[in-house]
Amino acid sequence: MSKPSFKSFSKDYSVSIIFADRPSNESFFINICYFFEVLFSPFASIRIFEYRFLHSRAIIIKELKKANINISNIKISISHNKKSFVALISKKNINIAVDHELSGRKISKALEKKINEVIKPELLSAIEFINIIETLVKITFKGWQSLFTHVEIKEFNKLQGIYLTNLHNESIYSKFYGYNGTRVCISSDNLEIFK
Repeated sequence: MSKPSFKSFSKDYSVSIIFADRPSNESFFINICYFFEVLFSPFASIRIFEYRFLHSRAIIIKELKKANINISNIKISISHNKKSFVALISKKNINIAVDHELSGRKISKALEKKINEVIKPELLSAIEFINIIETLVKITFKGWQSLFTHVEIKEFNKLQGIYLTNLHNESIYSKFYGYNGTRVCISSDNLEIFK
């Protein structure tokens, strides 16, 4: 397992990002320690019994402690794939979300056909479209199907690789990054975060 990577994402340090691999098998003792650490944190939920939930939250807590960040003063957006996760840490007043997918992830022909019928920039792959929709679900709290059928994504800034999605009266900006064989999408209603 590689060490978690904790980096500032924005110039003003209001947004940070953690990239980490989840361990494939930890000892019983370590799992019990993780369990109690997460249980007595703001992450406590019934999902504590899910392996990826428990381990990603325990790693996040450990990294936040190292950075001397109080977990109750922040908002966290998390995205998992099979072996790793990305966590976006921000001030509570920042509307931001993250999603990541393996670059070579296979999707069904039916889903790919449905995605290709949606109005989107030609260079935006089906996986990147899914990334954007997943972040919109987290930001707007609307269902995947609702967003999927009522979304139009445009290229906002070709030089910076920023996409714009207009949802009623709200504009959401998205940008892609590569990390360890994945496509990471970060979306926010605040364009300044990407500058």
